[in-house]
Amino acid sequence: MSLPEIIELEKKTYKPFLKFQIGDVVFIKSDIDKKYPMLIKDYDLDDNNCSDYFVTWMNSQGKAEHESYPEECLIPKS
Repeated sequence: MSLPEIIELEKKTYKPFLKFQIGDVVFIKSDIDKKYPMLIKDYDLDDNNCSDYFVTWMNSQGKAEHESYPEECLIPKS
């Protein structure tokens, strides 16, 4: 069993409701003009917080940033 399979099994066990996949491009809802695409890097499967995804993006200065967010804060690229 490879690591991605393990992660997918954990997701199905702990947070089966998640709609985005690792590698999806999303935007935070407050980015109305969709200037800063964010890449989903991993799931946040820890039950001790309210976040669902670890994401990374480039800020306005071109510096990479990362954070975790709940699904409710993210919208798909389309």
